[in-house]
Amino acid sequence: RRHTRLQGDWSSDVCSSDLGSGGQVQIAHAQSDPYLRTYVSEWGTRRGDQGVIARDRSGDVLGAAWLRLGGIQGPYQLADKHVPELAMAVIPQARCRGVGSVLMSHLIESARSCYSQIILSVREDNPAVHFYSRFGFREVSRIKNRVGGESLVMSIDLAPLARPQNPVGGIHNA
Repeated sequence: RRHTRLQGDWSSDVCSSDLGSGGQVQIAHAQSDPYLRTYVSEWGTRRGDQGVIARDRSGDVLGAAWLRLGGIQGPYQLADKHVPELAMAVIPQARCRGVGSVLMSHLIESARSCYSQIILSVREDNPAVHFYSRFGFREVSRIKNRVGGESLVMSIDLAPLARPQNPVGGIHNA
């Protein structure tokens, strides 16, 4: 696997935040949002940053899934500082083609040796709720989200693997 650092590619965060296709206006909006900035800013420099990227044959990014410790402080904080929060995005053209499943499988496998749990939030009406459930995520609570709607807080418990792995931050290409 080749390690790559996330180089401020805000288009993935824009897609995962449901702000549109990732055009410059949406990217500028995401960059100015303190909540969204916590998922990407200085990615790869903090202890526990871990993720995977899916690329097509020409090297273009199809999607990414990543974990970050610490999360956001305040009303949107999902867990304590030892439980990583999942962020995930697949570009619209690559959805329903198995890209998300490959990303999630690789990320969960990688996280098992580092964490006992992963947490995420997803809007209650987002079809991704069923996707996350297929991987073992279960609803643990509900919160009012940043746009005033309701989001599910979902968690998965991870059984540690027998073989130790190095929990070094970075992105693995899936």
